[in-house]
Amino acid sequence: MRHAARNKTSPPFTANKMLRLLEKAYGQVTAENWANVVRHVKEEVLSDSMRDVHFYNFVENELIIQVGDDDTSSNDDSDDENLGCAYLPD
Repeated sequence: MRHAARNKTSPPFTANKMLRLLEKAYGQVTAENWANVVRHVKEEVLSDSMRDVHFYNFVENELIIQVGDDDTSSNDDSDDENLGCAYLPD
């Protein structure tokens, strides 16, 4: 599409007109252009993979959420601290 814009291509965009533009654009691709595209794609794939690895490592780690007041040191069996769960007898 950039090739069409740079060549000030105007509508109507017929199939034959687009084919000629495409053939002209293909003819202008150099080995250096292609190498840059390949390098960029490799960088993007690696970046995406690393982001996925970091995400999965985060998800797999254990997450502990404490509920209740952490300033208290009492161990009584009040419903406020044990969330209404009864302790099993020893």
